Amino acid sequence: VSSTVVDQLEGASHCINTKGRISRISEPPKDFGFIVAEIPVGFDLRSVDLRPAKSRLTAGMVVHIDFNIDSHGKLYTEHIVALKEERLQGKSYSEGVIDSINPHGYGTIMADVAIYYKIHMIPDAKLLDVVSLQAKIVSQGRLSAVS
Repeated sequence: VSSTVVDQLEGASHCINTKGRISRISEPPKDFGFIVAEIPVGFDLRSVDLRPAKSRLTAGMVVHIDFNIDSHGKLYTEHIVALKEERLQGKSYSEGVIDSINPHGYGTIMADVAIYYKIHMIPDAKLLDVVSLQAKIVSQGRLSAVS
């Protein structure tokens, strides 16, 4: 079993630590909000599913990705969509910009990721406050704050 498969199987239990800005606070009776964080997402061109397949990725290019959390608490993607029209139905994607790709095909995408949180976790939060949090992947590949 490859380490990537193990990471996927264990992905639900892995968390990331990050900082982000409060971008939305719902009005009562709803009890949730969103934090937006710019997070580096790694990829390996040798194993990534690229759509369209013949796309040439370059630094500065805007792409759409889904992501997983590896055993070291880092985000990585196995799916990069270069053209918005190529996104698969029913999948959640985050938008990001390719930061770098090294000669071996490893790269980083800086993605703006929305993280769901319950208001009681940060009771005195105001819009645009910067907060530190721990998050994990929940249903449909979205991130949710756990602390």
